[in-house]
Amino acid sequence: MLDRARYGGAARRALGSYVTLGGTLWLEYDVTGRDRAGHLLADVWTGARGGVLVNAAVVAAGYADARPMAPDLRHAAVVRAARDAARAAGCGLWTGGTFARCVGDRVCRRC
Repeated sequence: MLDRARYGGAARRALGSYVTLGGTLWLEYDVTGRDRAGHLLADVWTGARGGVLVNAAVVAAGYADARPMAPDLRHAAVVRAARDAARAAGCGLWTGGTFARCVGDRVCRRC
């Protein structure tokens, strides 16, 4: 079972490296705006249009899994490719035990 306390903290820190206080973010909606439970469904981008797709960046670092759901599939291929690369490199969730390796690897741009 996934240790939410350990992995949640690591994922939160990684997300903080993309989303800075006072920084610019924008949301890109696809087909639906919310799921059945009322959760917001949007892609998150940093900076000006054409910036970093945070959804894919966090998945590529191994801090989240890709779970695109129809009909909201605009960036599904990009996010799935990020997941496959993280899995192949053994980053984050794919290490089988800790995020520690990927934190260092991300700095070195290996993940």
